[in-house]
Amino acid sequence: MKFDYSKMEFDPTVKKLDGRVKAIIGCDDERILRYILLMYDKNSPIPAAYQSLQQRKEMAASIAGYDLMKDNVSPLFEFKKDEESYDELIGWISNYLRYQNNLLWCLIVSQEQAFHEFTSRVMMPVTGDKDKDILSAVNIKNSIMSSQDDIITRLDKYYRQLSGGDEVLETQIKSRKRFTPETVMNV
Repeated sequence: MKFDYSKMEFDPTVKKLDGRVKAIIGCDDERILRYILLMYDKNSPIPAAYQSLQQRKEMAASIAGYDLMKDNVSPLFEFKKDEESYDELIGWISNYLRYQNNLLWCLIVSQEQAFHEFTSRVMMPVTGDKDKDILSAVNIKNSIMSSQDDIITRLDKYYRQLSGGDEVLETQIKSRKRFTPETVMNV
């Protein structure tokens, strides 16, 4: 699939990235820089093409130059606290989100990530040797699902704010189709 990167400030597919990208994000690894641009730029074409967060991450990593069969991309995908690079990666992503200076976009990105992390926890089977342990695990799952409901409510509010109350635009944003004022005006 061919993507149009023209709406992005920095084209993640150029042979040599703009030096400002390294300064903004604070990282020297070109593949990580490209991945961050593809995943977290508010005008990246990747979210419009892939509804699934996992598919977006895989496509972004692939375009960034990672071999999904050979390279360890789990730190990029899973944000595991026990991974050595966790703090750095979160810092780099935060730097780029902050650079874009769109707090609403930052909220949307972080809420979606939290939602999907919760989903993976809820999907884990309940196990335990005692009824008390099993009941506790079920209660924790219920609490997580309640938090997911809260996230969906917040996301709806954020999407509404981002679209300025325009229901058509809001629907497009929710479906991951990124629009700019120019594309809305068919320019």
